[in-house]
Amino acid sequence: MLYYEVEECGEGIAREAEAMKRIGRKCNKLYRRLGINRTASQKEIKAAYREMAREVHPDAGGSNEEFIKVQEAYHVLSDKARKRNYDQTGEWISTGIPEQTRINQKANDILAMAFSEMINGKKSDIVYFDVIGAIKKHLRDNIRNADEHLDKIKGTLEVANTILDMIEYSGESINVFEGVLFNIIRENEVAKASFLENKEGFKAALELIKKYGFRFKSKDIPGMIYKIHATTSTSW
Repeated sequence: MLYYEVEECGEGIAREAEAMKRIGRKCNKLYRRLGINRTASQKEIKAAYREMAREVHPDAGGSNEEFIKVQEAYHVLSDKARKRNYDQTGEWISTGIPEQTRINQKANDILAMAFSEMINGKKSDIVYFDVIGAIKKHLRDNIRNADEHLDKIKGTLEVANTILDMIEYSGESINVFEGVLFNIIRENEVAKASFLENKEGFKAALELIKKYGFRFKSKDIPGMIYKIHATTSTSW
């Protein structure tokens, strides 16, 4: 369902210039969500979003509500037309984050983090490194890891639910066995949702990386450059 969110930007101002001045002072909600000012460039907006998204992500201890607000701010400010409208009116259409947009953003975050870690780890040697191949392996390993955890969680849930049906209790106080099992079930359901979301992101990133290529040098043959595309074999 679409609804409008409007900040209090002042009413009854005679001249447009004065109205714009007041909008500039007061309509900063989306900028504040990313911790940036109104003069931030698209590069700075993207960098701020990635940093803030990592901080408030539910997997990092943040809340889903905070994460959605950060995503929404980036959704508006990363698009020139939406950003211009917001800067001029303090108004934006909030639809929540479309499912595919959320998945794509997660895939982009995963690739950005993997590439950043690779650069920090390899430093200057990265020019000799098959970045695409390494990232694809990293993504497949994480998908495999998620599947392994999901299999274990599935087994735990099946056992817990089976035992739950086997318990008999005639006391009047709290059934502690049942309480323990409910806690186990709840914790595993939360973990299951988290691993499913992560797996979804890694699979989307594996598809996204097909659009990338990377040229790297050979240490064995000076001047030799290999060009790697995720969807093709090695060529030079």
